[in-house]
Amino acid sequence: RPQWELKQRIYCVKFYYKTGSFKKTQDSFMRQFEYKKAPSKSRIQNWVDYFEKYGTVENLNAASENHPTNSGRPKKRTAELIENVRESLQQNPKRSVRKRSQSLGMSREICRRVLVNDIRAYPYRIQTLQTLTVSDKRQRKAMAVKMLDKIEETPSFLNLLWTSDEAHFHLDGKANSKTNVFWGSSRPNEVATKPLHSPKCTVWAAISARGIIGPIFIEESGAAVTVTKERYVNVLKTFKSELQTLYPSLMRKFWFQQDGTSSHTSNLSRDWLKENFAGRVISLKTNFDPDLSPPDFFFGYLKDRVYAEKSRTITELKEAIREEMRAITKSVCKNVMDNFVLRLKKGTELNGGHLEHML
Repeated sequence: RPQWELKQRIYCVKFYYKTGSFKKTQDSFMRQFEYKKAPSKSRIQNWVDYFEKYGTVENLNAASENHPTNSGRPKKRTAELIENVRESLQQNPKRSVRKRSQSLGMSREICRRVLVNDIRAYPYRIQTLQTLTVSDKRQRKAMAVKMLDKIEETPSFLNLLWTSDEAHFHLDGKANSKTNVFWGSSRPNEVATKPLHSPKCTVWAAISARGIIGPIFIEESGAAVTVTKERYVNVLKTFKSELQTLYPSLMRKFWFQQDGTSSHTSNLSRDWLKENFAGRVISLKTNFDPDLSPPDFFFGYLKDRVYAEKSRTITELKEAIREEMRAITKSVCKNVMDNFVLRLKKGTELNGGHLEHML
């Protein structure tokens, strides 16, 4: 990248103060210095910020007659320096270490050490979640309040609730770019690849404080298929059969929760559920309730366990899913349901806002 001379930096700052326009400053710069390319808008902004902070655009970190030993850059983490970094962090916690160190006139490593060792601040990855409208939040809160009222009204409700969902398990598992490392003296002629359409299996399961029913694989001839209303009803019939075998005396007391996808809420599915779980069905709104549902946590936990070992075939993948589900204890299931209550409470506190990043 070009190394801009001191007189060029001074010219840009002076012209920007005169016009208040980055575009005019760039055009004037190219005419003045007969350059085909001008400093970028962000570069000029950095010079302006630097001038406002230090009263100069001279690089205080570079060796010069005034600073022959690079003395302009602080080498020790003084109390004043730490306070400057702390103040900068409070003003803009999203700024990178590189940009923060430049604006404060210190090395990147010193800035990093102050942040981590002195201020005890660490970088956290911000999750990207679906936008919630005012209406979405209102409905989420109403659902959470309704569920909490039901739990308070009937203490045994959580022990009688079966929550369900489907999830896709891909054969190529999770792609982790951090493990694609090649140590050598030159760049290798090698790339990491993955198939465009990875083989997968679709798994349905129900979880409660009593344990898990599943996995039930939604497939035909050993291959995953779309969850249609007919296939979903067949899954429900299998679920009911296993439930009846395990808890025959509680069949008329159990509650059933599902999400609101079209195959779940079709007339065929609703008629079956009405006949078998009359008045005891809870359908969540698919678009904005996944972080309030126990299966959301459950399948995330299960995938971490299944993908820990690489499966080579769909048969191996399905067996790994079965093994990991069998290994999940009743106490884990109870913890999942307890966490469900915490999510509901947090959902009401946040007025229906996002809570996945907080639990």
